[in-house]
Amino acid sequence: MSKKNIRINVIARSVVTIVELLFSLFSFPYVARILAPESIGHIDFVNAAVAYFITIGSFGIAEYAGREIAQHRDDLNVVSSVLSKFLGLRLKLAFVLIIVYLVLVVPFYGHSTPLFYWSTILILTSAFNLVWALEALEDFSYLATARILSKVGLLVYLLTMVRTKEDVVTYFLGMILFDFIYYILAVFRLKATYHVKFGLKVLREKIDTSEFKNLIRIFMMVLIQGSIAGVPSLVMGHLHLFHDLGLLSTAMRFFWMGYYCITPLSTVLLSRSMSFKSHVHKNERFDHLDGAALSLLTLGVPVTFGLIATAADVIPLLVGGEYTGSILLLMMLSPLILLFVLNNFWSMQVVFSHRGDRALIISNSCGLATVILSSVILIPWLSAAGAAISYFLTYAVMCAIPYFYGREYYRMSGVLLDIGKTLIAGIVMCAAIYFVQATSFAKLGGKIAMGVAIYLLVLFIFRHRMVVSFLDNFKSAKVQ
Repeated sequence: MSKKNIRINVIARSVVTIVELLFSLFSFPYVARILAPESIGHIDFVNAAVAYFITIGSFGIAEYAGREIAQHRDDLNVVSSVLSKFLGLRLKLAFVLIIVYLVLVVPFYGHSTPLFYWSTILILTSAFNLVWALEALEDFSYLATARILSKVGLLVYLLTMVRTKEDVVTYFLGMILFDFIYYILAVFRLKATYHVKFGLKVLREKIDTSEFKNLIRIFMMVLIQGSIAGVPSLVMGHLHLFHDLGLLSTAMRFFWMGYYCITPLSTVLLSRSMSFKSHVHKNERFDHLDGAALSLLTLGVPVTFGLIATAADVIPLLVGGEYTGSILLLMMLSPLILLFVLNNFWSMQVVFSHRGDRALIISNSCGLATVILSSVILIPWLSAAGAAISYFLTYAVMCAIPYFYGREYYRMSGVLLDIGKTLIAGIVMCAAIYFVQATSFAKLGGKIAMGVAIYLLVLFIFRHRMVVSFLDNFKSAKVQ
């Protein structure tokens, strides 16, 4: 691929990330103020339940077939065959899962909210999600355009159709509709270039035994990993703690906004960590990977402490006084950013890439066991706060196990002092924002700007050498 195409793809992906952030920043506060916490809790419960069926229906196809398409993207017949085969499999699975969902889930929980009946549509529409194929073909500019169109359309829909607390179903159906529009735009793009079969013909497509075995292996890993996030929501919904679930869901929305702020830059840095080879001298490899992990922490610390310090301002300002209970939850969830950043680095970029998927399966399995056990014990006792603690314990376990398996690739002891200095800089930043908050001589934007300036100043004083190294690291990664 030419440098020009790489540049276009990077820009397209960055634009999509920015659009997603801006959409969440504008749409969710609007919807949250109208629907109130209990309705948000109902929506989160339904989404968590149907997500398991969508994950089962996906069957690891995006991961497996996406790799096949990426390897043969210039072969029209191979790509067409892969698309037809796996679209047919997705549709077959969707029809079976809809029946199972209507028999095993809807009768038991449909009385809680009518959304359970409407959520059946999600299982079917998700089968047409071929976005992964365009990603494998690296057609990111088209995907960016399609995503922007669908998000703009959804925003207009929300502003015009969701006006009262009774518009919960209207909101839910709008989310389904515009995601489906995004999927269909991707399908049209593929149909215009490749010979993708549709209608009843696609249901006759079959996959061979070897492909099915590979799918099963990938599916188990995807299912375990995808099951973790929804467990606390399912437990809270089962206990009818919908108001508290709405508060937790709101805090999680702002947490993800904070996390995705560092995702584009961390992706650039992490891409460089994949380049080391087995013949590289061990000490050089240690320095290389330890420096990458430290760079990620340097990005994650200000976002973490910034969310903790500004939660009391951000929540009431954006979603209103009904969600003040989300303030403490956001503070409790914010340290997860550091765990996510390190786990992403240690598990996906090091352990999975150089030790295979066994360690990753063990890590995810232990994480699933932790979240189930901690949720069942803590949520009936502490409600949403118990769910936040459960998330922290789960991802702490999922961070520790890959570190153990990948310790031969990094030592981290050489940068412990720099990690400590980075954390101190974050704490000083947080304390300064709290001081400004108490004296009330600056608005939210001023507090954030001042906090970032203080963090950078303290970091520069403590870690002058590492700051220069970080900038050099980033420049080198950008060039690659």
